[in-house]
Amino acid sequence: MRTDLSDTYFKDLANDLIRCEDFRWLPGMLAVMDIPNLKLPYRLTHNKHPSYPDEYDWPHDLGLRKPDLTDSLTLSCLLELVERKHTIVYGGPVEAIYLSPGIDIDGKSVFWEVSIMFYRGASTEFLDGKTKAEALIIALESDILTD
Repeated sequence: MRTDLSDTYFKDLANDLIRCEDFRWLPGMLAVMDIPNLKLPYRLTHNKHPSYPDEYDWPHDLGLRKPDLTDSLTLSCLLELVERKHTIVYGGPVEAIYLSPGIDIDGKSVFWEVSIMFYRGASTEFLDGKTKAEALIIALESDILTD
């Protein structure tokens, strides 16, 4: 688990994620402040404040908190968001979501793939994520056609 966002790749991914229409903060996510030399990680709990837009007590963060996309619990929450989105959008339950690694044709490049299986038999795959986080963000941002 990292407590900073010094890696530009993960910082850019976190920025993409928080701009995503279907992103929500969930209990369990690790939030990190994106301020140089200030590392204040905070694990979100079930304690919420109903008067704030996202129901968490962050009224003055000015967009400085970002999800730590190297944290396994945050990635699990992101997987939950993918399931929620595709259950709502396609009107039926998601049977399973698979997050699996793959190796490109050259035998050297590793990528991550998200596959969504619906009870009615349709499935969709999202490819080309260099990391688990990127693959999940692609799945969260995507609108898929199942028929």
